[in-house]
Amino acid sequence: MTDDINQEETPDIPSTDAVEQDEPRPRRRHPVLRALGVFGTIFVVIIAVSIVTTVTVDLGPGLRVLAATAGGNYLKREMRIGGLSIRLLTGTFVVDDLLIGGLNPGDRPFFVAKRIEIAMPLSALVNREVLVQSVELTDWTMLVETWPNGRHSFPKFTRDTPSTGKKRFVTTVKWVHAGNGKFILEDHGAPWGTVARNLDVVVRQDNGYRGTARFSGGTVSIQKYLPMWADMDSEFTIDRGLVKFSRLDLKADGSVSKITGTVDLARWPEQTWNVQARVDFPRMREVFFARESWRLSGYGDFTGTFHLFKGGRELKGTFTSPQAGVNVYRFDNLRGALLWVPDRFEVTNASARVYGGDSRFEYRIAPLGSPTPASARFDAAYTGVDVATYSDVLELPGIRFGGRASGRNVMEWPLGRFSAGVHGEGRMTVDAPAESPVLGRDPTQAAITEEARLGKNWGPFDARPLVGHVPVGADFTYRFDPEWVTIDPSRFATPKTFVSFEGRTAWGERSHIPFHVTSADWQESDRLLAGIMSAFGSSTGAVPVGGWGEFDGTMTDAFKHPHIEGHFRGEGECHVSTIH
Repeated sequence: MTDDINQEETPDIPSTDAVEQDEPRPRRRHPVLRALGVFGTIFVVIIAVSIVTTVTVDLGPGLRVLAATAGGNYLKREMRIGGLSIRLLTGTFVVDDLLIGGLNPGDRPFFVAKRIEIAMPLSALVNREVLVQSVELTDWTMLVETWPNGRHSFPKFTRDTPSTGKKRFVTTVKWVHAGNGKFILEDHGAPWGTVARNLDVVVRQDNGYRGTARFSGGTVSIQKYLPMWADMDSEFTIDRGLVKFSRLDLKADGSVSKITGTVDLARWPEQTWNVQARVDFPRMREVFFARESWRLSGYGDFTGTFHLFKGGRELKGTFTSPQAGVNVYRFDNLRGALLWVPDRFEVTNASARVYGGDSRFEYRIAPLGSPTPASARFDAAYTGVDVATYSDVLELPGIRFGGRASGRNVMEWPLGRFSAGVHGEGRMTVDAPAESPVLGRDPTQAAITEEARLGKNWGPFDARPLVGHVPVGADFTYRFDPEWVTIDPSRFATPKTFVSFEGRTAWGERSHIPFHVTSADWQESDRLLAGIMSAFGSSTGAVPVGGWGEFDGTMTDAFKHPHIEGHFRGEGECHVSTIH
């Protein structure tokens, strides 16, 4: 603990400023991980404060002012001692109302302790040994503040120039107990903070230095999101400036983590943590999207490392979930990799089984920590999705479809402004079952039987909704922005109906979509149209009609209340002025 620790350097704690409130998150690795780097130093500071106030400071003949001045000069901070006394019979020094100031005069103090008792038998000095038998701290609080420019309030506890001469005394600390403590971290850049209450730390000499640390009733607050509770229990050793955590169990609101890691005090802020965490998706939605109506289900496991080093940080690893859900949508065998560094957050190589098909997706937020506003990008592709299963899950009123869907959807948006800035494009194709070929545009193809041409199949009319899963073949290409969805030339077909269309709609309102229909059976085509309108929320029924032919028209107004004009050709040519 004699190498330099730069007072102006600070751990770059990962920010959750990239949380999107209109979009479910991949989730995200748990935000309490941000405090790991600082938690690892709490325990060492306890020892350092004890040494500063007992060993390295020449207390003199009971002169507390001299002790406070010497300690303050060593730390380059204000230091105050309310009372300083010694119990002669036990060799116990008592320090009352210790205060170590903040980074600047007038700032809130970095450390305060109601009482510190140091049992130090004076007889050991005869053998040139400073033997600290025990150190007991009670009612103490530590506050660490960080700012966007990299400044922080954590003091430097080592000397700028290590001593090279022969040591006059050997110092040994047998036992340290810091009870009823509180640790507070405030990141003024993100902003976010954590409070570790009821903090209890024990360090003992046992073939080296070993210790335990635990707290309960802690809280983590991130921006304006709901505060999260946190409890921690750990075991560690201290060896030549390395604090090695063999076990750190962290229970937090919506997650449980098992962690090991090492903090290199001689190369502060160098530290590495190995993390295994289980995250509860529904609770994460409640914390970060409390005002949203959509729902998450399932849980996820994360395995990775968090590396904090001079000039940056890196959180990386893999995640898995047996099943994750967003509203009624379900994603089985979800897995992928994530990377979180100062300038970006990425989810890559992600995949999942989706309703009998496969999906792959990537998610990226960048740039982070830059004056340039960050934006998010979500790129998803899917193949072989069972349309019948999917339409059953949606419980579409009026109609259900069958086939296999494949496609890709890409969208981007400025972070925090999804509704106002989202834009993207996509394409979806649906292949009908092999045993159910769909109709093409040409009305003379074999799908229109000779009986239909002669009108022998006219009546009795059947205006009932279509039953079962209607086989579908489709090719749908689109672009979108906050105001419009633009549809490039696309098609939709069943065994007896073909529709080609293009145009645009204001997300279901103010639509203008020219279209063409080829029907091998007007009655079935009308039943299909009635079912689709019902599925879009405008419940309607079919009308008795027969024959076959073509229709060219334009749909305007809202999807729920469409206005259709056009003309059709069948047994002659007719004009329809309006259809609602």
